[in-house]
Amino acid sequence: MKYFKVCLIVLSTSFALNIFAQGILEGGDDKYQPRVGQEGKDVVWVPTTNELLAIMLRTGQSEFH
Repeated sequence: MKYFKVCLIVLSTSFALNIFAQGILEGGDDKYQPRVGQEGKDVVWVPTTNELLAIMLRTGQSEFH
């Protein structure tokens, strides 16, 4: 019986934390749109072109899905 209670507590806690984390991640601003050359915290944002992506996938011997 004690094992059942411990399992129930662990499952309930993990479920509650999962729901809480999903609520945090769903935030955001619909008005925000990144621009090429926009400065970020550590880097400048520049999108990767499809041609460069294909080269990187070939180099890594992977396929584009």
